[in-house]
This record gives sequence, structure tokens and C-alpha cells, in this order.
Amino acid sequence: MVTNVLAAASANSTEIGFFATGLESLWESVKNLADVFIPIVEVKSFSLGHRMPETQGIAGSTQECIAAIETFPERAGIHRVIAAIGGVLPFCNLPVKPWERRFAGDTGEIDRIRSEDLPEPLMRGADECGRPFLTVKTRHVEREICNAQTLFQRSSRENDLWGCGSPDYCSLSSGDLNFHSEQPLLNLAQLAAGESFEMSPYEFELCMTKRVSSI
Repeated sequence: MVTNVLAAASANSTEIGFFATGLESLWESVKNLADVFIPIVEVKSFSLGHRMPETQGIAGSTQECIAAIETFPERAGIHRVIAAIGGVLPFCNLPVKPWERRFAGDTGEIDRIRSEDLPEPLMRGADECGRPFLTVKTRHVEREICNAQTLFQRSSRENDLWGCGSPDYCSLSSGDLNFHSEQPLLNLAQLAAGESFEMSPYEFELCMTKRVSSI
């Protein structure tokens, strides 16, 4: 009987050993997958490309902003946005909107900056990966309601493709700002000059109030 007990104990020990080995192997597999996918998720959610430390100066001092702009190639969309504002110096003299992760949605679109987040109607900034953006707080003239919208570089790899994001709607443009149409830039230029623009049948102007309600 003692022999049978020892044999049974030995068999159970062997099974436990195989089970433990299997668990260890499974854990190693999970860790390997995490090493692969976690960085991918982080990159997808917040950079849509790669990090660009050389452009972080967009959210810095005036001189840092000017230096950062010089790193962009001529075809980059930021140059057309800057031209609509009135040039490099007027753009870099805009107040900075410090970046917060909550400003980006799950896909990396900068579409969650609200009007109450903006103390000024025009503000510049860059996300944690160096993608430049310009926030614009507009006022629906007829309804007397303010709305925030953000013009931003969609990908750190494709600096000629910009978009417009908002928690409500974009009156400046709908869809990508591929600049095949000049209208979004003309609208922006009018706002920067202190004028209003029309998106039929409505009229929009810069929202100058410090504290507003969101649509």
C-alpha cells in the first residue's frame, strides 16, 4: 500500500510539474506579446507615426517656435496655416495651449479640445509627439454660442496632411485639410484679421469671451 501511495504521489508531482511548466511558458508568451503590442497601441493612439522632438518647439517660446518651423519641409501643411495667420511671427506670438492627453481621441485625432479649455480664441501647440496644432474658438453669430475646433497635423510622418477636429463640429472645414480647396485657409485668414466668415447660411467670428458654454 505504501508503494501505491508513493507511486500516486510521484505521478501527481509529475503532472503538477508539467502544469507549472505550461503556465510558465504561457506567461512568457503573454509578456512577449505585450512587448510587441503595447508600444504599437501607444504609437497609434498618440502619434500616428513617430516622435518628432525637433518640432516640440512649436509649443515653446517665440524663438523656439520659429526654430521648430524651420525644420519642416516646404510642402508641409503648417506653412499654409501660418500664412493664413499672417506669417511666422504672428503665429509664434500666439499664446501656447499646453498639451494634455485627453485632447486626443482613441485614434489620435486631436478632436477633444473644448471651448472652455481655451482662454484665448487662437492658440498654438504641439502634442507629445510634436504634431503641431492651432486651436480656434469661433462664435456662431446667430445662436451666440462658442465652439472650439483644432487644425492639426494628422500624422507625424505625413506633414502635408492636416485635419480639423472638434467635440462639436468644424465650421472652418469638413474632413481633411488637404488644401485642394482654399476656402478653409481663407476662412482662417478672415478670423485672424478680426473678420467673420460665412458657411451658408450661418456666420462665424472669433469668440472673444473668456468663459463660454459648449454646444
